[in-house]
Amino acid sequence: MQPEGIVHALRHVCEALVPGGLVIDLQAIRPSGRVEIGGDPIGTINDDVFFARAAQAVAGLDSLVDKGLLARGPQIVFETLVHYDAGAELIAAITDSTERQLPDELAGRLADAGPCTIRETSLMRVLRAAWR
Repeated sequence: MQPEGIVHALRHVCEALVPGGLVIDLQAIRPSGRVEIGGDPIGTINDDVFFARAAQAVAGLDSLVDKGLLARGPQIVFETLVHYDAGAELIAAITDSTERQLPDELAGRLADAGPCTIRETSLMRVLRAAWR
């Protein structure tokens, strides 16, 4: 979605909120997703395109805070784990994405791998409708 579309959609979110209503902003944040096998890191996903688009959404929400429509609340940083039964399943999931890429060396290591995990750092921000 283009930046203008993100801001437009977020304005609709604000219009739909009741006074004091909450917006929960959940986002994957840097560093990029780390791939693990058996808990051991084996490589990193290229998330540059994803993070560029995500930054537009964050900027859109921040602009609504700057305009006084939303107020910042608590935020929590935590790790998210996405489990795959096999490396080929992870490869297929990333291959279907337009925003994430597997480096060739990492894809080669995953091709015949068994269970694997993507470990990502996530941020949850709570934003509240600023009017009462």
